[in-house]
Amino acid sequence: MGFFEHSNIIVGIDEADGKIIFSHCYQTQAERLYILEEERRYFPAIEENPQALQPVFDILSQYAAGKDVDPTDCGVIFSRGTPFQERVWSTLKSTKKGDRLTYQELARRAGSPKAQRAVGQTMGKNYLLIFVPCHRVIAAGNKIGGFSAGIQNKRYLLRLEGNEL
Repeated sequence: MGFFEHSNIIVGIDEADGKIIFSHCYQTQAERLYILEEERRYFPAIEENPQALQPVFDILSQYAAGKDVDPTDCGVIFSRGTPFQERVWSTLKSTKKGDRLTYQELARRAGSPKAQRAVGQTMGKNYLLIFVPCHRVIAAGNKIGGFSAGIQNKRYLLRLEGNEL
């Protein structure tokens, strides 16, 4: 297991199969340390390994430059969460760059049409930011909704994908 940081993003990868095990944005050194401490609860052997993640950061760099790549094409491992949460995250992962849907629509697609509040809570627990693109989920009436990495980052990612709000 390895992790790497670029800008204010920290990503973990299972080096055996190249799948993403976590991805977080952080603003401060204290947040960074907290994230690593929490992730070590799930992955005690994780160590910094920039080489393992270079292909992932190449994809993220191309994505940020507006190239025709989609981080959802990277494999992920759902290492925590309830069956409902995993179903919602898996459903969301199947969206593509440029898609935008409401919490209610995501609940419907995930097979729980009346669970939009639970879907919102599930988005707040997403530990695979960008790769499971919770930034693509907005509130009813084209309202921005929340985002654990900050509303300014959600707006940036939506704009990057051609979804201005």
